[in-house]
Amino acid sequence: MAQELKGKWLLMTHISTMSIPAVPITEFTDNLLIMHDFTEKIGEVSYRAEGSRILGTNVDMEFNFVNNHQIEFFIKGKRNNTPEIIKELRLKLLPTKGDVDPAFIEEQTYEIDIFGKLQLLEFKKDLSKSPVQLDRLNFCSKFKLEKFDQTWFVVLYYDNDLRKYVFPIKEMNENWLLIYYDNGTGLGWHKMYSVVSKH
Repeated sequence: MAQELKGKWLLMTHISTMSIPAVPITEFTDNLLIMHDFTEKIGEVSYRAEGSRILGTNVDMEFNFVNNHQIEFFIKGKRNNTPEIIKELRLKLLPTKGDVDPAFIEEQTYEIDIFGKLQLLEFKKDLSKSPVQLDRLNFCSKFKLEKFDQTWFVVLYYDNDLRKYVFPIKEMNENWLLIYYDNGTGLGWHKMYSVVSKH
Protein backbone atom coordinates (compact mmCIF):
# COMPACT_ATOMS: atom_id res chain seq x y z
CA MET A 1 0.00 0.00 0.00
CA ALA A 2 2.84 2.41 0.84
CA GLN A 3 4.22 2.16 -2.70
CA GLU A 4 0.93 3.51 -4.07
CA LEU A 5 1.54 6.71 -2.14
CA LYS A 6 4.76 7.43 -4.03
CA GLY A 7 4.52 10.50 -6.23
CA LYS A 8 3.33 14.08 -6.05
CA TRP A 9 -0.19 14.94 -4.88
CA LEU A 10 -1.84 18.33 -5.47
CA LEU A 11 -4.40 19.62 -2.96
CA MET A 12 -7.66 20.34 -4.81
CA THR A 13 -9.69 23.25 -3.48
CA HIS A 14 -12.38 25.58 -4.73
CA ILE A 15 -10.97 28.29 -6.97
CA SER A 16 -11.91 30.95 -4.42
CA THR A 17 -10.16 29.22 -1.50
CA MET A 18 -7.11 30.98 -0.06
CA SER A 19 -4.49 28.63 1.36
CA ILE A 20 -0.98 28.78 2.77
CA PRO A 21 1.05 27.58 0.99
CA ALA A 22 -0.82 28.86 -2.08
CA VAL A 23 -0.34 25.68 -4.16
CA PRO A 24 0.18 22.79 -1.71
CA ILE A 25 1.80 19.72 -3.24
CA THR A 26 2.78 16.74 -1.09
CA GLU A 27 5.39 14.31 -2.42
CA PHE A 28 5.87 10.81 -1.02
CA THR A 29 9.13 8.94 -1.58
CA ASP A 30 10.01 5.61 0.05
CA ASN A 31 10.49 7.21 3.45
CA LEU A 32 10.15 10.99 3.08
CA LEU A 33 7.10 13.23 2.97
CA ILE A 34 8.13 16.40 1.11
CA MET A 35 6.06 19.57 1.11
CA HIS A 36 6.07 21.97 -1.86
CA ASP A 37 4.52 25.33 -2.60
CA PHE A 38 4.17 24.49 -6.29
CA THR A 39 7.79 24.13 -7.48
CA GLU A 40 9.40 25.37 -4.26
CA LYS A 41 10.34 22.78 -1.65
CA ILE A 42 9.33 24.08 1.78
CA GLY A 43 9.98 21.12 4.07
CA GLU A 44 10.29 17.39 4.57
CA VAL A 45 9.80 14.81 7.30
CA SER A 46 10.34 11.07 7.51
CA TYR A 47 7.21 8.93 7.66
CA ARG A 48 5.97 5.38 7.74
CA ALA A 49 2.70 3.92 6.53
CA GLU A 50 0.79 1.52 8.76
CA GLY A 51 -2.24 0.24 6.88
CA SER A 52 -4.24 3.33 5.99
CA ARG A 53 -2.38 5.55 8.45
CA ILE A 54 0.62 7.82 7.87
CA LEU A 55 2.83 8.52 10.89
CA GLY A 56 5.85 10.75 11.30
CA THR A 57 7.17 13.83 13.08
CA ASN A 58 4.08 16.02 13.60
CA VAL A 59 2.26 13.79 11.09
CA ASP A 60 -0.67 11.56 11.96
CA MET A 61 -3.36 11.11 9.32
CA GLU A 62 -5.52 8.52 7.66
CA PHE A 63 -5.81 8.13 3.91
CA ASN A 64 -8.19 6.52 1.46
CA PHE A 65 -7.69 5.97 -2.26
CA VAL A 66 -10.72 7.28 -4.18
CA ASN A 67 -9.26 5.84 -7.40
CA ASN A 68 -5.80 5.42 -8.95
CA HIS A 69 -5.32 9.19 -9.26
CA GLN A 70 -7.19 10.62 -6.28
CA ILE A 71 -6.61 10.25 -2.57
CA GLU A 72 -8.37 11.57 0.52
CA PHE A 73 -6.42 12.55 3.62
CA PHE A 74 -8.09 12.78 7.02
CA ILE A 75 -5.95 15.01 9.25
CA LYS A 76 -6.37 15.70 12.94
CA GLY A 77 -6.76 19.43 13.48
CA LYS A 78 -8.62 22.12 15.39
CA ARG A 79 -11.18 24.79 14.55
CA ASN A 80 -11.95 27.43 17.18
CA ASN A 81 -9.98 25.29 19.66
CA THR A 82 -12.30 22.36 18.99
CA PRO A 83 -10.72 19.13 17.69
CA GLU A 84 -11.92 18.05 14.27
CA ILE A 85 -10.89 15.88 11.34
CA ILE A 86 -9.90 17.90 8.26
CA LYS A 87 -10.59 16.19 4.95
CA GLU A 88 -8.38 16.92 1.94
CA LEU A 89 -8.81 15.70 -1.64
CA ARG A 90 -5.59 15.40 -3.62
CA LEU A 91 -4.88 14.61 -7.26
CA LYS A 92 -1.83 12.62 -8.35
CA LEU A 93 0.34 14.53 -10.78
CA LEU A 94 1.19 12.58 -13.92
CA PRO A 95 3.30 13.47 -16.98
CA THR A 96 1.37 15.64 -19.43
CA LYS A 97 0.67 13.86 -22.71
CA GLY A 98 1.22 15.50 -26.09
CA ASP A 99 4.21 16.59 -28.14
CA VAL A 100 3.02 20.10 -29.05
CA ASP A 101 5.51 22.89 -28.46
CA PRO A 102 4.56 24.81 -25.28
CA ALA A 103 5.57 28.02 -27.08
CA PHE A 104 2.75 27.33 -29.56
CA ILE A 105 0.27 26.88 -26.70
CA GLU A 106 1.29 30.22 -25.20
CA GLU A 107 0.45 32.01 -28.45
CA GLN A 108 -3.13 30.70 -28.55
CA THR A 109 -6.33 32.15 -27.12
CA TYR A 110 -8.57 29.66 -25.32
CA GLU A 111 -12.12 29.58 -24.06
CA ILE A 112 -12.53 28.39 -20.49
CA ASP A 113 -15.87 27.70 -18.84
CA ILE A 114 -15.87 29.31 -15.40
CA PHE A 115 -19.09 28.28 -13.66
CA GLY A 116 -21.16 28.42 -16.83
CA LYS A 117 -19.59 31.58 -18.25
CA LEU A 118 -17.10 31.38 -21.12
CA GLN A 119 -13.98 33.47 -20.52
CA LEU A 120 -11.07 34.11 -22.86
CA LEU A 121 -7.70 32.87 -21.65
CA GLU A 122 -4.53 34.36 -23.13
CA PHE A 123 -1.22 33.38 -21.59
CA LYS A 124 0.84 36.44 -22.48
CA LYS A 125 -1.75 39.15 -21.87
CA ASP A 126 -1.59 41.53 -18.91
CA LEU A 127 -5.09 41.49 -17.49
CA SER A 128 -4.45 43.83 -14.56
CA LYS A 129 -6.62 46.59 -16.06
CA SER A 130 -9.41 44.21 -17.09
CA PRO A 131 -9.05 41.07 -14.91
CA VAL A 132 -10.98 37.89 -15.66
CA GLN A 133 -13.71 37.30 -13.10
CA LEU A 134 -13.52 33.81 -11.66
CA ASP A 135 -16.33 34.10 -9.14
CA ARG A 136 -18.08 36.80 -7.12
CA LEU A 137 -14.93 37.88 -5.26
CA ASN A 138 -11.94 36.60 -7.21
CA PHE A 139 -10.30 37.95 -10.34
CA CYS A 140 -7.31 36.77 -12.36
CA SER A 141 -4.75 39.29 -13.63
CA LYS A 142 -2.51 36.85 -15.51
CA PHE A 143 -2.51 33.30 -16.90
CA LYS A 144 0.78 31.47 -17.38
CA LEU A 145 1.85 28.07 -18.70
CA GLU A 146 4.28 26.52 -16.20
CA LYS A 147 5.84 23.13 -15.58
CA PHE A 148 6.70 21.21 -12.43
CA ASP A 149 8.60 17.97 -12.97
CA GLN A 150 6.79 16.33 -15.93
CA THR A 151 3.41 18.03 -15.50
CA TRP A 152 2.31 21.23 -17.24
CA PHE A 153 -0.17 23.60 -15.60
CA VAL A 154 -2.39 26.54 -16.40
CA VAL A 155 -1.40 28.90 -13.57
CA LEU A 156 -3.64 31.71 -12.35
CA TYR A 157 -2.08 34.85 -10.88
CA TYR A 158 -3.68 37.59 -8.80
CA ASP A 159 -2.19 41.10 -8.75
CA ASN A 160 0.21 39.90 -11.48
CA ASP A 161 2.78 38.27 -9.18
CA LEU A 162 0.70 36.27 -6.69
CA ARG A 163 0.31 32.67 -7.81
CA LYS A 164 -3.15 31.68 -6.63
CA TYR A 165 -4.31 28.48 -8.31
CA VAL A 166 -3.20 25.87 -10.83
CA PHE A 167 -5.00 23.61 -13.28
CA PRO A 168 -3.01 20.43 -14.07
CA ILE A 169 -2.91 19.60 -17.78
CA LYS A 170 -3.45 15.92 -18.59
CA GLU A 171 -3.06 16.29 -22.35
CA MET A 172 -2.45 19.10 -24.81
CA ASN A 173 -2.49 19.41 -28.59
CA GLU A 174 -2.89 22.16 -31.16
CA ASN A 175 -6.67 22.42 -30.61
CA TRP A 176 -7.32 21.97 -26.89
CA LEU A 177 -5.95 21.44 -23.41
CA LEU A 178 -7.43 18.79 -21.11
CA ILE A 179 -7.29 20.37 -17.66
CA TYR A 180 -8.50 19.42 -14.18
CA TYR A 181 -10.73 21.99 -12.53
CA ASP A 182 -14.28 22.75 -11.41
CA ASN A 183 -16.27 24.32 -14.24
CA GLY A 184 -19.43 24.53 -12.12
CA THR A 185 -20.44 20.91 -12.58
CA GLY A 186 -17.78 19.55 -10.24
CA LEU A 187 -14.08 18.75 -10.27
CA GLY A 188 -13.01 16.75 -13.28
CA TRP A 189 -11.15 16.75 -16.59
CA HIS A 190 -12.55 19.37 -18.96
CA LYS A 191 -11.36 20.46 -22.41
CA MET A 192 -10.37 24.06 -22.99
CA TYR A 193 -10.56 24.76 -26.74
CA SER A 194 -8.51 27.27 -28.66
CA VAL A 195 -10.62 29.98 -30.29
CA VAL A 196 -9.01 29.25 -33.69
CA SER A 197 -9.98 25.55 -33.58
CA LYS A 198 -13.65 26.40 -33.02
CA HIS A 199 -13.95 28.74 -36.01
